Amino acid sequence: MTVLLILIVLLSGVGDTKPPAFDETNIYYPIPLVTPQFEHTMLEDPLELMSLELAECIENRVTDYESWFADIIWPAETFHNGGINDAIRGYYPPPTISEVITVPGDDRFHLYMIIYGEEKTIAFYGSPPNRFDVVLDPRILLVIDAYTFQPEMVLDFQTYTHCPGDDEADRDFAFQGLKWADVEREILYVSTAHRTYASSSGGLNAYITAIDMETLEVLWRSQPLVSNS
Repeated sequence: MTVLLILIVLLSGVGDTKPPAFDETNIYYPIPLVTPQFEHTMLEDPLELMSLELAECIENRVTDYESWFADIIWPAETFHNGGINDAIRGYYPPPTISEVITVPGDDRFHLYMIIYGEEKTIAFYGSPPNRFDVVLDPRILLVIDAYTFQPEMVLDFQTYTHCPGDDEADRDFAFQGLKWADVEREILYVSTAHRTYASSSGGLNAYITAIDMETLEVLWRSQPLVSNS
């Protein structure tokens, strides 16, 4: 009876075990996420509601944003090779963060951006460079130890990339990719949005989603059109 109980305990945890981030052959194993609701979602009622207050508002010129990024400590570097903002462009990622990752099926994803957070470092990966050598459509998110830079978890946001409101004529432009992410107290906060007009997805884009890092359950999802302005 004792042996039977031990076997039951051991086997009960098999289905809950997350796959390793990568193996000895450097094949990465993204965890596919459940398709989210494309509406405001809350797993539980909030204990309190947060309010925001405008602290400062200063006029600026259209062309001085690069100077602004250069003057502050911006916690991210871009590697997608697009845009003109050299102040946040990265050239050499840390050695343990690959510029190209391979997943089962031999698909390859290219480094898009690295965000150096206080609790975790986050890396986004997108499609292979286009004819202009620009990486687009980031959907793979790599959670990395903030101190050792060793990958800990790989998430695939494929189910977040298109919504029921997509206009088929604009579908190629309505890919809702990863825009920003941060981890705080074992909760992953992710901003996703597409690059074209909101009407191309029926207004159903530009969300912030909070995901439990242990269960990968969506704790809440914002109203649409609240990020990526």
